[in-house]
Amino acid sequence: PAKGDADAETESGSDTTAPADGAAKPPAEGSRLNRTERFFRDQYAPFILRFSKPLLLGAAAFFAIMIWQASSLRPATESPQILPDDNPLWKAIQNVRDSWLEGDSEPRAELRLVWGVKANDYMGHSKFEFGTDACNDGPCGEAVFDESFDPSSADMQKYLLDMCGRAADIDAYKGPNATYGDFIYKDRIEHCLMKDFRSWLLFRGDDFPVENKDDFWTRMHEYLAPPTDDQPAGEGYGEYVGNKLVYLADGDKQRMYFMVSSVLIDYNPQVFYGLPQIEPGLEASLEFEREQNAKRPKEASPFFVTTSNGLFVNMRMQQAYISSTISGVSTACAFALVSLLVFVANVVVALLAFLCILGVVCATLGIMGALGWSLGTIEAICATIVVGFSVDYVVHYALAYCNAPDFARADKLRHALVEVGISVQAGAVTTMGASIFLLFTVIQFFFKFGIFMLSTVFFSLLIANLVFTSLLALIGPQGRFGDMSAIYEWARTKMGRAKVGASEGASAAPAPAATRRA
Repeated sequence: PAKGDADAETESGSDTTAPADGAAKPPAEGSRLNRTERFFRDQYAPFILRFSKPLLLGAAAFFAIMIWQASSLRPATESPQILPDDNPLWKAIQNVRDSWLEGDSEPRAELRLVWGVKANDYMGHSKFEFGTDACNDGPCGEAVFDESFDPSSADMQKYLLDMCGRAADIDAYKGPNATYGDFIYKDRIEHCLMKDFRSWLLFRGDDFPVENKDDFWTRMHEYLAPPTDDQPAGEGYGEYVGNKLVYLADGDKQRMYFMVSSVLIDYNPQVFYGLPQIEPGLEASLEFEREQNAKRPKEASPFFVTTSNGLFVNMRMQQAYISSTISGVSTACAFALVSLLVFVANVVVALLAFLCILGVVCATLGIMGALGWSLGTIEAICATIVVGFSVDYVVHYALAYCNAPDFARADKLRHALVEVGISVQAGAVTTMGASIFLLFTVIQFFFKFGIFMLSTVFFSLLIANLVFTSLLALIGPQGRFGDMSAIYEWARTKMGRAKVGASEGASAAPAPAATRRA
């Protein structure tokens, strides 16, 4: 260097002592570093370089524990809690609900067997929403009725009556893989049109089943007749037509569009049930539907099962929480890896950073499991966005490492710590400081989100400062190794040489015989 430069460095008080073997050389701009930057250069960087292997071994053990804790996450078995347990308003709400739902008089949901509606055109609705508020207590979307449904024959009347009893016996129904019990509430048939129609006929002194189809439709219209100025409603009008369990053609038309039979199930429509509590009942119902449809009479149209309170819809929603969480985290990780490759532009550093991001995800999910959280709405949201919060600090160190002008990994690491170390710590402090205020909120969503933010930022900072820097100190690329531009130049050079070799081979080929004779 020129004498003026050397004098300037000496006067500024820079350390000109040669570093020990294996230690990183201090950067030339050390004279302008503040106290925090000198700490990263003179104390923290040597610490990471010396203890990188023990730190990585400890991190591996920590990640193993967090993965084990994350595996304990299960679907929610209770409805999302709005307020804390000791909140007076929440206690009052719980007391009122518990006192109202106690005893055998508590409401029960219904398992419904639906004939006459095709289960393939619901315009965005699930077939399990049939009869719920989402579908105005009736068919969902543009109902497409099954033209083959005709309950007027004697065999169909007996079949529909018999199906009510079979549905009430689902408790004893054995599927191919399991036995289901405690599903139907006291074997109770709640709505069965043919059962009540038969009782009405027998009370009048008529026979059941009605052999003549014309007589059947006459009596069915009489039984389900709406009220007029001259006469009251038929005996079955209120229960079946009024509750939208039957849709009968107007006038004397011999057509019933759909019919619903139902049995009570041992689920309270006002209580939240988790996936493990609903799944056995759904499996039993669907297996019952498949087997009974397979052996139904030739003239009988197929039916499908649903519930009166959207119980199966809640199960699908909980399954969606799990699948969307997995797909959301996977998609976010894929985008993070692509972004790292594009912006860091070094394959090795990008893969190391991505490995640390996965570690942050595992640690955060592990804390959720350790705290006893279940996978509900709040947890699904947190798990989906955790990758975005995990990228920030690692990518700062990655970019600074790749942009370092030095060749040795120790020097490049020291440069990265000096350049962005203070920025990383300051960013974490401000984010965690803002998140602390969420811990004082009463609404549980904000409280849980505050815990999630604090744990995610804390683990992101910890893994970036200890794990990622240790990986760089141990196996970080030196020089331009792993640089995508260098890889591109190498590939282009190889292709160029291959082209030159091919052209030289073509020029060295023997001339044709005609040319040699000439």
